[in-house]
Parts: sequence; C-alpha cells; structure tokens
Amino acid sequence: MATVEQALAATLRALREQKGLSQESVSNLVGVKQPTIANWENAARTPSPTYLSSIASAYETTASQIYEKSESLQTEKLDLISKPKKGKHGNSHKNKKKK
Repeated sequence: MATVEQALAATLRALREQKGLSQESVSNLVGVKQPTIANWENAARTPSPTYLSSIASAYETTASQIYEKSESLQTEKLDLISKPKKGKHGNSHKNKKKK
C-alpha cells in the first residue's frame, strides 16, 4: 500500500522528470544538497513546507497542486489494491469446487 510519503515522493520525482531537471539542478534551485532531493524522492525524508514551496516554484506549480497530485496518486494505488482481479470470463479469482 502506498503511504502518503511514498505518493509525495513519486509526485516529486515525476514533476522533476517532466521538467527535464536533474536532482543536482533542483538542489541548486531549492538551496539543499543533491542527496536531500534523493531522500525526498525516495520517501526517506519529507520536505518541510518551506522547501516544498521552493520545489513548487522550481517546477512552476504550487505546493497545493503537488499535494493534490500526491493524494490522487495514492487514491489510484489504493483503488488498484482494493479491486478484485478478474479472470478471463469477468469472474473474480475464486476457488470453485469441482463436482
């Protein structure tokens, strides 16, 4: 199950990649070292609201939009986990007793 931190990390990475930026260039824009960006993108750490605002500026978006994208991503992953898988004939995978 994706945690809030994992969803935020995935969103930060996706936004950086969409902008064609390296972790090093983002670190220079935000004012932190490159390993910090890596930690944020790997969910090892979470950026403070101040840094998230700086990241949002670098990605030409807002912190609110980053949170919304993260929540959307987390909801999508939760939906995928909670939906039963369907077989070839549209039936969910259940063990059926043979007669």
